[in-house]
Amino acid sequence: MPAMCKPGRYVLGEIEVELHADQSVRMFGGTRLAGSSLRMDQGVENLMKIAAHAGEAITMATTNAARAGA
Repeated sequence: MPAMCKPGRYVLGEIEVELHADQSVRMFGGTRLAGSSLRMDQGVENLMKIAAHAGEAITMATTNAARAGA
C-alpha cells in the first residue's frame, strides 16, 4: 500500500502518508520518506537487471523475506 494507487493521502498503519506523482511515499505534509509504492514484481525485475538471476531474485523476495519477518 499504496502500490498501484493514484497520488493522494493514505494511511500506513497509524501513519498518514502521501503518494506523490513521482511514486515517492512521504509523511503527509512533509518531505521525509515513509515507505514505498514499489510492487514486489517490479522489485524482483529490478534485482534481476542489476545482480541476480531469476531463482536468486525470487528467493530474496520470498524465502529470505519470510525468514526476516519471523
